[in-house]
Amino acid sequence: MKAFGWIALIALLGLIWSAAPARADDPAVHKELQDIYNQVADGLKKKDPDAAKTYIADDFVERDGFGKRHTRAEVAEAMRKALEDTLSVNDIKMDVQRVVVRGDFAVALVNRHVATTIKDPKGNGRPFTSDVVALDVWQKTADGWRLRRSHGVSVQQTLDGKPMKPGTRRYATSRRGSRRRATPRRTTRPTAPGH
Repeated sequence: MKAFGWIALIALLGLIWSAAPARADDPAVHKELQDIYNQVADGLKKKDPDAAKTYIADDFVERDGFGKRHTRAEVAEAMRKALEDTLSVNDIKMDVQRVVVRGDFAVALVNRHVATTIKDPKGNGRPFTSDVVALDVWQKTADGWRLRRSHGVSVQQTLDGKPMKPGTRRYATSRRGSRRRATPRRTTRPTAPGH
């Protein structure tokens, strides 16, 4: 039993030793990725929903801060709708904080800041901000870097300068239309005492 443990340990050490070493905060890759984020931000400032399309892999998956998975098509549709409801883009910054590279893959810690004016249901402009910290996984391909995965680590949003609760919609409407009941519906009928 002891011999098996030593053999497993030696095999594990050999595997680790033979793997390509990770390069923490590789300056060249850091610059390449920051340039891509800057190009995407410039496109989004112009309200171009396809600004990031070139850099996103076909099998891209985003996991938001609540653990929900979104495909490339779902993210593209959400971006299109968000830009449709945006009156103006005041500021967009995507800052790469750190990059770790291993082989053809890079993991980037990115701060994303967005300040916009969005339409409320009456068409009035309301200030909205979003600050997201994400871990993005990039792969180097023959066509350049492609974003494969994105994992939202934290999200902070404000509407009219007031913090929004996580997971709330900016302007949700009832599924039955804009009329809302004055009192909540009961799911069960109350019983009389003694029944």
